[in-house]
Amino acid sequence: MIALFFVIGCIFGSFMNVVLSRKDWYKGRSRCDTCGYILKWYDLIPIISFCALRGKCRKCHSKIGVLHLASEIYMGCGFAVVYGYFQYGVMAAMIQIAAIIFLGIYAISDIKEYAVSTLYLYSGLITVALLRIAKILMTGDIQKAVLFIIAYALVYAGFVLIAKKVQNHIGEGDFDIFMLILLAVGFFNALLCTTIASVVGTILYLPLVISKKHERTKQIPLAPLLYIGYVITLVGGSFI
Repeated sequence: MIALFFVIGCIFGSFMNVVLSRKDWYKGRSRCDTCGYILKWYDLIPIISFCALRGKCRKCHSKIGVLHLASEIYMGCGFAVVYGYFQYGVMAAMIQIAAIIFLGIYAISDIKEYAVSTLYLYSGLITVALLRIAKILMTGDIQKAVLFIIAYALVYAGFVLIAKKVQNHIGEGDFDIFMLILLAVGFFNALLCTTIASVVGTILYLPLVISKKHERTKQIPLAPLLYIGYVITLVGGSFI
């Protein structure tokens, strides 16, 4: 079943990348962005097709962005990890699936545009929050649900104030992403996720900065690092 969830994640990651890359994704079949070649079904097999074609279009041999492959792999890994949470109940798994999906969307958007749509940000926050509230209400503890809403509303209000103070240093959307993680896994594990993301970012970008392959003043996309940190955090425990 883990393998099945990995495949489902890869398929979703591939589709998600197309949707975020093409504004007219709903018009016609998938095609090469360079020559317009209509892709056959065997050109669309996640990971396998990219590797078989060596990252190039079958017809014009132009390079296919490596993000296509990356989005398939990391969404596949995310879904595979989430499968283990079904042992804690469907709702627990649904919370993590929703978080993985939206964090994946944020990661791709951040890599492509160094920004994340407000629509995606708020959709993720609302979805995960509602799932958490629904899970609490399923236990019949209305008081706990009310306290949950009040506590996280206050935390989010604090984030909004902080974001306005440091808007020239940290994007406001980064606080929204952190809030989603907070809703999904709680305070301690959200901090753990952020720490892991910082370590991964240092390992990946510090050599590039030192070798001057990445300018110090150039923005570093944070959402992909948080996604990696989140998946690693999920491997380490259960958040129900």
